[in-house]
Amino acid sequence: LSRIRGERDFYGRTFAITQAVLDPRPETETLVDLVLQWADETGGRDRPLDIIDIGTGSGAILITLLAELPRAAGLGTDVSPDALLVARSNAVRNAVAGRTRFELAHALDGIDGPFDILVSNPPYIPSADVLRLEAAVRDYDPALALDGGPDGLRIYRQIAARAGAVVPSGLIALEVGAGQAADVSRILTENVENRRGTPWTRADLGGHDRTVALLTQR
Repeated sequence: LSRIRGERDFYGRTFAITQAVLDPRPETETLVDLVLQWADETGGRDRPLDIIDIGTGSGAILITLLAELPRAAGLGTDVSPDALLVARSNAVRNAVAGRTRFELAHALDGIDGPFDILVSNPPYIPSADVLRLEAAVRDYDPALALDGGPDGLRIYRQIAARAGAVVPSGLIALEVGAGQAADVSRILTENVENRRGTPWTRADLGGHDRTVALLTQR
């Protein structure tokens, strides 16, 4: 129905979607909840924060966070120019365009920071499983936003390789697929040199660990 309407409600706001972007799903609101809780517990929402969203797609995650964090600014990146057009239109639609910019980039290539928060809902479906997805996903969501490489973890490794430099002191929060939380936690632990403590997870309403988060500190 959302594809027919060309829009999807997410975290109380409405976002345009096209064939160039994922259809935002309720499970992803778990990632937003975790970031907002961290903001509340570390100084409140009314403070300046710089956010980067890797693979922004429709912009739903970044735009929602900016709407909830009134002094924050953000960068959304994607490998799809068409997705970035959708994200820009959604930033205007949700009145955060003045605090948002969008760039064509893969993972963290060419991104320096520093940022306070890194979020991402990257492609995490193993390549061999993409064709076995339910039709509503396989036939309508873009393959670029689904295929995570042979084991589904390719982009997590690429993000982790530079995440500590891009977020020298702050929060890294990543959506993961069912059963991937332990592997993504290990990737972050092994690759983020300036991590503070160990990764933790948050489950979605279905009981699946849906978000893996890690603090950094220089």
